[in-house]
Amino acid sequence: MMEERVAEIGARLVEEGKLTDFMHHEPNSAEDAAGKDFTAVQADGITRSFGITISGHGGAQQASMRHPDVPQWFFEWNIGDETVRNKILGLFRVEDELPENIPDEKMRQFLVGPHEEN
Repeated sequence: MMEERVAEIGARLVEEGKLTDFMHHEPNSAEDAAGKDFTAVQADGITRSFGITISGHGGAQQASMRHPDVPQWFFEWNIGDETVRNKILGLFRVEDELPENIPDEKMRQFLVGPHEEN
């Protein structure tokens, strides 16, 4: 299942020292109701939460409308681990820290997403 896979990738980021914590919120919890499937924490204490769906882009758009403050991502079943990893780490990046070798604006937005604190 996709949520378990994302949780495993988050756990590896913690093991590698890229994050200090990565939480997979329980279904039907307060966090889940707020659109937060996961919360990632950096060493400086900054947290970023996000939701995922495999229900197609329409599912992510509906979730984004219900939870405009929380990034909602659509992941196809065959998405690569490295792409998921980059999305998670991208939650903490600021635009000028992105590598300049990402010229495509859609790819930059995919990697960056919104930067509001959740």
